[in-house]
Amino acid sequence: MKMKFQPKTSLFQRRNLKPILLAFALTSFVAIVIFLAESDLDQQVRKLQNELAKNMESYGKDVDKGLDDDNFEDDYTGEDTFETQDAPVFGELDANEVTLNNDIFFFVANGAVDLTAREACTVEAAARQHKGKHVFIVFITADVTNIIESASLSYLLSYTNVYFRYIKVSRYMTKASVKDWFVDSDFHKSTHRDAFLGHALTYVFLYKFGGTALNFDVLLNQPIDTLGQFLSRCSEDNIDVYPLTLNSRHPLLTDLLEQMPVQFDKDDPNSIGSKFITNRLKKLCRVSFIKELLYKECSHSSANVLSTSAFCPIEEEKHKSIVDMVRAKLVVKRVEEESSYGVKLWSDLNSDVGDWGSSTNKTAFFRLAFDSCPLMIQSLGSTRHF
Repeated sequence: MKMKFQPKTSLFQRRNLKPILLAFALTSFVAIVIFLAESDLDQQVRKLQNELAKNMESYGKDVDKGLDDDNFEDDYTGEDTFETQDAPVFGELDANEVTLNNDIFFFVANGAVDLTAREACTVEAAARQHKGKHVFIVFITADVTNIIESASLSYLLSYTNVYFRYIKVSRYMTKASVKDWFVDSDFHKSTHRDAFLGHALTYVFLYKFGGTALNFDVLLNQPIDTLGQFLSRCSEDNIDVYPLTLNSRHPLLTDLLEQMPVQFDKDDPNSIGSKFITNRLKKLCRVSFIKELLYKECSHSSANVLSTSAFCPIEEEKHKSIVDMVRAKLVVKRVEEESSYGVKLWSDLNSDVGDWGSSTNKTAFFRLAFDSCPLMIQSLGSTRHF
């Protein structure tokens, strides 16, 4: 009797695929709903996280070793002296453009694609006062506005030391502790995510390159290169994140990067900000008050602790005077009497103010800006305001 030939059935043929396909379809649908519900920045951070995961294989051991390894600096062969370079108007940051322990960094950590006139004014002030430094405006997206057509950025092109650059954030979050924080902390789901990312980039960039981290809340009116390495403060017992000038691989920066995931609290914007720096300094230097560092040697504070008047001649409780036309002359006089290097603008506290100054509303900010950022004043004309 002949036996009928029965071809072998595959694993997929033998199994009932309906439950599997239904589960797959349901999972995909849920994933799509979640993705669409996320904000643009959530999607961007998710993309960066995925990018980091994909790069793990290509980076190999270099990613896991982190910033403390020699491999971290393989892409950085920059000189320690400033040179003017022929550079593109906009592009990805090239580490070789940076001068070691010299340059200034502004981080656009909120994902914005352009700067306001007031923000551009703070950049111009820094560029005018520091012709021997590159001033980097660091975006976290490559899709920025057309710089030449921008009402604010186009004026900054007049300064050859201003560089418009973007970065792929995950490429800088490679130290083990920082990578863990970036991937696992869910900082991007917090309402304080912009501040968290700005602080993280500040510590990472200064650790790698050294130099000065500034933000758009400080308007400089004097050069700060004579100050050397420094820590700034707006209250007697609190160190501010900005401005901050430290050399590459400073021991304080090493500690901050290691402790950042430990101290992080998604509900506290200062958990890796000013409170973070202040508490770490106190612990490392074994002091109870910051003013003790003025008289005590400590390797972690091997930088000048500046007086509050250096950048905060206008106290927090008087923040409205910066946007007030009536008290404008008093504010300017105070800044001059204190010989301040810059003025903290208290932007968060003044966020409800729509007009920070114009040719018809000469607030304290407008009067200070008149000397600090003349091109941005010119850009306003008679119809626009800060």
